[in-house]
Amino acid sequence: MDGMVDGGILASIKHFPGHGDTDVDSHHDLPKLPFDKTRLDTLELYPFKELIKAGAPAVMVAHMNIPVLDDTPNMPSSISKKVVTDLLRNELGFKGLTVTDAMDMKGVKNSSRMVRPMFRQSLPDTISLRYPKIVNAPLTLF
Repeated sequence: MDGMVDGGILASIKHFPGHGDTDVDSHHDLPKLPFDKTRLDTLELYPFKELIKAGAPAVMVAHMNIPVLDDTPNMPSSISKKVVTDLLRNELGFKGLTVTDAMDMKGVKNSSRMVRPMFRQSLPDTISLRYPKIVNAPLTLF
């Protein structure tokens, strides 16, 4: 991470809060992490905690259902206030750029039909869940 940042690259740590122990690809469906909070804290979250302490500039949040973190049925972690705001921002103290995995992935599209209206109501009118398939424009962050 440090080498990329030193080279002028905005490094993003992913897939928060841990996507290694799933048997479902979030491109095709919503993976579920059935683990307890102790397991998440000591295994899945450990690398994120360390990299956040080391100054990670960006975090990509995965599309996963993690009932111990948010018990809303079929709630993808990527659009969960309990995961993004309460855990990542408040509990872990992350202050950098937060992005989601691609919003065209079936893990968020198929599993959140009932959640999306609730999510949209919590956002300003200027934010949309739609996105361009191809972005052909420069982006300057610094």
